[in-house]
Amino acid sequence: MLSASSLPEGGFLGYYAPIARPCGRIYITLTTLSLLGAVDKYSKDKLVDFMPRGLSQFVLDVVLIVLYVLAFILSMVVIPFEDLLFYSYKRVPNWWNFEPRNNGFSDRYVFLPYLPI
Repeated sequence: MLSASSLPEGGFLGYYAPIARPCGRIYITLTTLSLLGAVDKYSKDKLVDFMPRGLSQFVLDVVLIVLYVLAFILSMVVIPFEDLLFYSYKRVPNWWNFEPRNNGFSDRYVFLPYLPI
């Protein structure tokens, strides 16, 4: 089991940056297969008018398709970020340990005024 104390010195970035691209590819592949399976089930059920639970089966199929489409779209949006993490690690290992050259760089990434990065 992976605990917070067993993470590399970079924390989450140290753990995830080397495997970001392969994990993203695996996730997109699994999401695509799940979406195809949900659409296939929906089309087969609709083709033979299979509704053992009435309209609730149809609603469940549509909700599954919508959720898988949403997961697929969100995974496509995250691809540039994961590529940036992966290739930053490949170019300069332990890049997260370096201090920025000026404070303006860090100030742009402060999300809450009382929680500076």
